[in-house]
Amino acid sequence: MTYLQQSLPAERRQTIEQNALGHSITESSLIDQCQQCGDWESRYRVIMQLAKQLPPMPSELCCESNQIHGCESQVWLTIYSQDQRYYFIATSNARIVKGLLAALIAAWQGQNGDFIQQFDANHYFHQLGLSKHLSPSRSNGLAAIVATAKQHCLKS
Repeated sequence: MTYLQQSLPAERRQTIEQNALGHSITESSLIDQCQQCGDWESRYRVIMQLAKQLPPMPSELCCESNQIHGCESQVWLTIYSQDQRYYFIATSNARIVKGLLAALIAAWQGQNGDFIQQFDANHYFHQLGLSKHLSPSRSNGLAAIVATAKQHCLKS
């Protein structure tokens, strides 16, 4: 698998820099927003809206070598390393999974490897109020995404 790319091409950098994920939409702002929601349906709407914030993934990156296995839905992930920071581009064919990917990217975008390695995704999704509403297969897929990112952020 070739999830990890060693340099961030200029056109991808521009897409990432212009996107709200990891900039104005961060781990803490998303936790705050979800904790203000009164019920599961409101949190679900936040995640579905967050899915719309994912920048489009170029079709050439939606290939077998970037596909995450262990997910019920199709998920593609590319990780770029630049100046000891990591940048993520991802997509899925399932809108809820796109929202969950966006939540992870909001927390991880531009962070260093230590942050990503220490990141507790279970705790994060608990703080977002989503953990108990994810099906076992969705939780397993999310775990596969997190494990893949952590594994590849170790290699740089």
